[in-house]
Formats: sequence, structure tokens, C-alpha cells
Amino acid sequence: MLLNDAVNIGLRYIGETPVPPGVDIDTLNPLHEAVIIKDILQEVSEELQSQGWWFNKEEWTFQPDTSNHIGIPPDVLSLKVNGKDIIQRGGSLYDRENKTYLFTQPVTADVIWRWDFEDLPKTFASYVTYMGAKQAQVFLNGDEFVDRDLEKQIGYALIKVEKEHLRNSKYNLVKNTRVVDRGTVPKGTR
Repeated sequence: MLLNDAVNIGLRYIGETPVPPGVDIDTLNPLHEAVIIKDILQEVSEELQSQGWWFNKEEWTFQPDTSNHIGIPPDVLSLKVNGKDIIQRGGSLYDRENKTYLFTQPVTADVIWRWDFEDLPKTFASYVTYMGAKQAQVFLNGDEFVDRDLEKQIGYALIKVEKEHLRNSKYNLVKNTRVVDRGTVPKGTR
């Protein structure tokens, strides 16, 4: 989904005409509803992505540069180094245990990346679109009938996102769990 399409959905929910194809929203007056909705969508997108989903969460290894610092790319929303007290401080990794920014070895972390709106999976972009439209509608209109419709759309979109997240995360509630493992015979029953 394109960001302009999402903005036009938001405009529809507040009763405004859509931005015609080919019009760059960034060239409009900063107080134009399309510009406000675009800003809201980008804020909502980053906020929802920061929860970590199948498409933007992965293990990543950061290499020290020639001065033994490890810089963090600007599209990292958050990271967690397992087993070590290493955090992101500013634009670099910082070792709290040794109180240093210097690293001689690579550092592996679980990273949540920020994706541009146009690169989001379609189901997630739809979820962001309806969440953004709701915030814009509350901010610009406050119509409770429209709000109820948006709540329903958000619910449908969230179900699709969670379903896709589960499918792509490869969770298995049957195998390799203490609660139920239908692939083995429980101890004491032989």
C-alpha cells in the first residue's frame, strides 16, 4: 500500500476529498489535513512497529569499526543484547558493565527495525492505516459514529495481522512443550 493511499483513506473518514494522484503531499500547506494525516500515519507506524513483528524483528550482528565503536543505524527502533549488559546509548552501543563504548568483538543482538510505510506487508499497512485514520478522526472531527466504524475496521485488521504474525513466527503449541507433546509417550505410562 502506498502512503498516499493511506492518507486518502484517512481523508475519507474525516469527510475530506482525497489528494489527486501525482500530487506530492509534502508540497501542500503544513496545516492541510493530508499533511497532518501523513504525520499521524508515520507516528502510528513507528509506534506499532516498535512492538516487534515477524517482518521487522531479527537477530543481527554488529561489527566494530576501525576505532572499535559500534554505530547503530537510524532505522533501528530497539535492540537487546542477550546475556550482556550492552545497551544503545545515542547512536552507539555502550557496555554498561565495563563502562565503555569500545568493542573488540562483534556484538549480536535481537533487533527491531523501522520499515518505511511502502515496504510494510499489506496486512500491517492496512492496520496502520486504520489506526492512523482513527487518530486523525478523533483529532480533526471527533464523530462517534465514524469512530465506531473505525474501531470495527481496526479489529478486523488486527486479526489479520496477528494471524499472519503467528503463521510467520512458526509457533508450535503441540510439539516440544511440557504441556502437550503428542509426538511422545508421557513418562510413567509405559
